[in-house]
Amino acid sequence: AQETVVVSRDATPVVSAPAPAPGTPAGAPPADAGLAAKAAPVAGFVLHLRRATRSARGPAPAALPPCPASVSADTPACWKLQPMDPSGTTWEAVPAGRGGTRAPESLGASWDEAYRIRQAADAERVEPSFELDESAWGVEDEPAARGGRSRPDKEAAKNDPVWSLKHIRAFDAWNILRGTGRADGEEGASVTVAHPDTGYREHAEFWDADETRSRVLFSKGYDFFGEDQNPFDELDTGGVVPNPGHGTKSGSVIVSPKGKQWPGGGPNEFVTGVAPGARLVPLRVHRSVVHFFPGRLAKAIHEAARGDSTFVRAPTGVVSISMGGAPSWGLWKAVRYAQSRGVIVVSAAGNEVGFVVWPARFKETVAVAATNVECGTWEGSSKGGAVDIAAPGESVWRASTDPGGTDSVGMGQGTTFATATTAGVAALWLDRHRADPKLAELKRKGAVTAAFRDTLRSTSWRPDRPPAGVACATTSWDASKYGAGIVDAAAALSAALPSPPSTRAVEAEEFDDLPLFSTLFPAGTSPETVERRYRRLVRAPSGRAGEAEAELEGEITMHYALDPATRAALDALTAAPEPDDAAFERAREALRARDISQRLRTALQPR
Repeated sequence: AQETVVVSRDATPVVSAPAPAPGTPAGAPPADAGLAAKAAPVAGFVLHLRRATRSARGPAPAALPPCPASVSADTPACWKLQPMDPSGTTWEAVPAGRGGTRAPESLGASWDEAYRIRQAADAERVEPSFELDESAWGVEDEPAARGGRSRPDKEAAKNDPVWSLKHIRAFDAWNILRGTGRADGEEGASVTVAHPDTGYREHAEFWDADETRSRVLFSKGYDFFGEDQNPFDELDTGGVVPNPGHGTKSGSVIVSPKGKQWPGGGPNEFVTGVAPGARLVPLRVHRSVVHFFPGRLAKAIHEAARGDSTFVRAPTGVVSISMGGAPSWGLWKAVRYAQSRGVIVVSAAGNEVGFVVWPARFKETVAVAATNVECGTWEGSSKGGAVDIAAPGESVWRASTDPGGTDSVGMGQGTTFATATTAGVAALWLDRHRADPKLAELKRKGAVTAAFRDTLRSTSWRPDRPPAGVACATTSWDASKYGAGIVDAAAALSAALPSPPSTRAVEAEEFDDLPLFSTLFPAGTSPETVERRYRRLVRAPSGRAGEAEAELEGEITMHYALDPATRAALDALTAAPEPDDAAFERAREALRARDISQRLRTALQPR
């Protein structure tokens, strides 16, 4: 079997090899030998501590000896421990000192180490933090750059830089806001949007050196990648498929002032943001959208939801996430925390992979698919029951900065822009109700995201009945794949706020149900159904899956995201009526063919 590196109990690398699947010939490589290269190296682990045992220093030193303030190559093996959330229950642990640098690991061995750490630290869950190759899911725009299908821009969009605004009835929404006292160009002025992405560039279309006039609050953000207070996009071209300037592209769609600001190009080459009066706080969480470490995104969401923190120095009402990837308990806790704080999280469904990625797949977010100028759905958009709504995402006008630092304005395609468009509508919606006591109560109850999602869905339009001035080349719509319809900002702003619920949303400090496995099921599936089918899959005893069984959901859902065969087999377990025994055995076989932990392999063995 292919040699890999795992981490020993003292964080020192030791050579090991993944166990081959039953029946694998001696000397044959693992069934997914190429996967380790995609998902390596393991950057560390994320520990989810019990609320009763959380500590200001993190896990017990006996489990993971913390590093001293200064670490060198001669420092004994230790762990760099950093909190990822305000509650102190989620910690990032990165090995350092002697043996801290590791070669690529097998996925299965990494999960076995996570399970060992969980027991040693008496944590609720522990998950590996992989530097996953983002090309596995594709969330960036210009998908052809990473080997995706090249699609020419739509002709009808080329001479109309505001077509996407017409499709969402932004002009009518702005008129509604002017009726509440907003001046022209100040629509959304009471709202700041947190923007975790590649950072910002000084593009004239939405940036100004005078921060009091700039749409980008460049001094208020943070670089979670470089760990400093300068979230400037360095246009890094490293990695498998670089996408420098992605934050500038997506951010411009949200908050660019009306009309042409950039001095270059022709008179029709400009960007007008959906919420031209809102402000943007740039949060650099990665160098490109190629390598995506979910720990940085989770921390950025937590800090944005806190507002006025050391990292995000402005209160925010919306988090716009034009990226996505594998399931993660850390991401789930982050979006659940944001929900409980009354902060709306809008997230991209994904590009070119056919299934909805995370965090969009969590019910605590608003998941957005992409449409085009013809009112059709973009061919590269992810789709499925987790999608809430759709918005313009193909041939959408946006600002751009190339790797050499040259600014331009042009069209892009991807759920990146559908997400940015919807985040802009969220800012307008919050601004519309800024003085309504009911909104304050919704925030207090942690119900703002649900209220906004329900409003978008109930006020959306479909191609068979387009808004005035919108010409559709199609009349079909599949709500089971692309959500309730296309965003209608004016209708959303005209609708009354939903009544606050009787109870408050719960922050995610302790685990309940199966937060990752449940995302594989259609919306509205009962927790009892999810539990029952999960127990059948991993052969857990009757009753609720215990902690030892439930911890396997992270590994299972990761392979769901990475492998089409596993995904198809697990999808068969989520449909009604109850699947038969053969369907469960096919799912186990698909998982056993993967590079999985010994712990999961034991749970999946034939009996």
